[in-house]
Amino acid sequence: MNPNCDIDYFLTVVDSRSNIVRPHVTVVSGGDGSKAIVVARLEDAILETKFGYRVLFRSRVRQLTVVYGGLMGDLSAANAASVIASLKGALGAGEADVVFFNSVSVDSPVYAAARSAGGVWGKDYFEEIRPHWRARLAGDYKTFVSTLSSNTRHNLRRYSSRLVKTFGSRLVVKRFSAPDDLDTIMTDTELVASQTYHRGLGVGFVPNQEMRRLTELALKQGWFRAYILYIDEAPCAFWNGWRYGRTFYTGSTGSDSAYGEHRIGTFLLTKLFEDLCDNRLADYLDFGFGDAQYKRDFCEDHWNEATFRLYAPTLRGFLVNGIRTPILAAERAGRQLLGRTALLDKAKRAWRQRVTGSVQTQ
Repeated sequence: MNPNCDIDYFLTVVDSRSNIVRPHVTVVSGGDGSKAIVVARLEDAILETKFGYRVLFRSRVRQLTVVYGGLMGDLSAANAASVIASLKGALGAGEADVVFFNSVSVDSPVYAAARSAGGVWGKDYFEEIRPHWRARLAGDYKTFVSTLSSNTRHNLRRYSSRLVKTFGSRLVVKRFSAPDDLDTIMTDTELVASQTYHRGLGVGFVPNQEMRRLTELALKQGWFRAYILYIDEAPCAFWNGWRYGRTFYTGSTGSDSAYGEHRIGTFLLTKLFEDLCDNRLADYLDFGFGDAQYKRDFCEDHWNEATFRLYAPTLRGFLVNGIRTPILAAERAGRQLLGRTALLDKAKRAWRQRVTGSVQTQ
């Protein structure tokens, strides 16, 4: 089970956000008890439609948000159909304008049922499909590294050796996992995060009250681990995550671009892997959704997940979907054109620089 669906985590999120109206839990029951459960939130949301990184349309909506990992139990085709029928019923009854599904496996019966349930006006025509990457932590760190490609092993040795040679004892990696570490985690992580391009895009680590409460909860439960790299006693990179069950779920990350040529983020990630492997803390490291070369380098397992919506059969639902669809169509066409001409990555960097006002180090 994903930590998002842990009851304490879920209720902390609900209590921390003023826009959440209430929890919305769907249970599919059979003759011998509950078969499946779907954990969601009914909330007031701002639905943004972007072209690149620029927002072209905003709309206030009442949204049913299915929590990531909130599809649990026996989600057979029949049970999945019951779940989607219940969520559609909430739309039809006027409880919400839209149902938001965040990263559902494209191989799941829920995905199949949802995508066939929208109809002409309620369907999201431009879902976002992204890979989800997970690394298997076999044996100690040395054994794990031996499973990687020769090119990856070579790069890890090269960058690590260069970093250690350059900074020597000035370079220190610390792991924080005790409740008393809360203030240090929040302060030192923010010192790095505030300088990253993620902050300019409004994503990544944000030192708000919700983040503090969730981190405090996770530290008390023994779930949370923060890995922070210091150079000359100043924090310059971090990887945060949750060890829940036998899986470590990576959370926010960031590094000081001034050290970009030294690949300090990759170096810190190897220390995270080393700690998890050598101390047998987890069987898997889950990087979550989204593609990146470092995920490809470290992972064997991956599957595709889709993010999409169902719109209510109401005038508001039709209007919101009708305005979003042509914008998303143009944005998707632009991406495909840039992808065919190998210009997509350059365009992304240009958009990031324009939005954040900073130059990104590769």
